[in-house]
Amino acid sequence: MALREPEEFRWPEPIRTAETVTSGHVLCYECDGLGQCPECGGRGWAPDETRGRENCRACRRTRLCLICRGAAQLPISQLSSYQRGYYAELDR
Repeated sequence: MALREPEEFRWPEPIRTAETVTSGHVLCYECDGLGQCPECGGRGWAPDETRGRENCRACRRTRLCLICRGAAQLPISQLSSYQRGYYAELDR
């Protein structure tokens, strides 16, 4: 028995945008400034047709983006060469 009507999930607003990113940082390539897990939207779970819901396979219920750990941005000085591949504008 449901205690209340289910609400449609609304994705949270991004923590950072291209305009609000700190100097010397870039938006996280995984969550694109969201700060939350891009798979579950910060819920920690995902809908499942057979069981109703299941733990998020991406964040494993941590709810945060695994790359930026919730910061929504990454310091340019600490990017690996692999991560720099996501930012073509840094090679100029």
